[in-house]
Amino acid sequence: MMRLPRAVAFPAAIWLALMCSGFGQVCACADPVVPGPAMPVPAPPPSISWTQLGRSDRLDIIGSDQAVDTDIPVPPGVTPGFLTGQIGSVVNTVDGRVDVLDGRGVFLGSVAAPADQASVPFAVDISGAEVVAGVARLSFVLRDRNPPSDSCSRSPSLTLGQLGSSYLGQFPNPARVADFTPGYVEEILIRTGPAPTAAQQQAALELVARLTRYYRPMPVRVEIDTASEPVPPGPLSRRVIELREGVDPGMTVRNPGLPDAVLVIAGRGAELSKQVALFADRRVELAQTPTARVMEATADVPKGAVGKTFA
Repeated sequence: MMRLPRAVAFPAAIWLALMCSGFGQVCACADPVVPGPAMPVPAPPPSISWTQLGRSDRLDIIGSDQAVDTDIPVPPGVTPGFLTGQIGSVVNTVDGRVDVLDGRGVFLGSVAAPADQASVPFAVDISGAEVVAGVARLSFVLRDRNPPSDSCSRSPSLTLGQLGSSYLGQFPNPARVADFTPGYVEEILIRTGPAPTAAQQQAALELVARLTRYYRPMPVRVEIDTASEPVPPGPLSRRVIELREGVDPGMTVRNPGLPDAVLVIAGRGAELSKQVALFADRRVELAQTPTARVMEATADVPKGAVGKTFA
């Protein structure tokens, strides 16, 4: 009598391995993972030229281990991002670099000096810079390995040009009176309506003069708008101020914290110009509320000069 071979009992783990290896022509392997679409890389924040910030966009660094100090404005709601520019015009510098420090002397980054007189672009992360009272102070120090020199040798030097800075974060919409004179702004629109009164015209001219002087040397566009249509929401680098006559004097932020926020300055006759006097100097930064009113203003009249001659 023929005997049949006994069945062999495989453990479950071995049975699964045999199935995936081709035993019994059965495969329970998983399908390969198909990668999904790549996530878009966010664009870096745009760099703002230092001339637009009211600063020179060129620094000449002469001599080793000597700090060249400057600062940049930092509006509320944002922090410094990257410092960009061109480094070149290198003279008598061996293995040179420029260290960038903040107001505390904390090292932020360095820029290698090119070996020849060519100019090359650079970018330094300055997000760690200390910000005090809306200003970030920066120091630039030239480091090199030049051998000891005498008084007849030419000092090492180089130039940083086309300087610009970017900001991290979102510029907030204005919510207080002081928010209408931020540390960085490109345009201020003064609205009077299509038929401004004599008081509105005078107040508008005074406001243009005061804002221009307030932001000098920053090239801010201050324009008067006589259109009757409301101004649509614009970029966060723009501020809109509206002059009204015939109502109670004072300043009120309409739509505070929204893209269409407007500072309404009101007053009857000479009272309208009195409210505009708040923009004569930095006192406007004290108006940290949605409303404000000027109770008394002194005329800004320059002192006269007396000339004397000898007979």
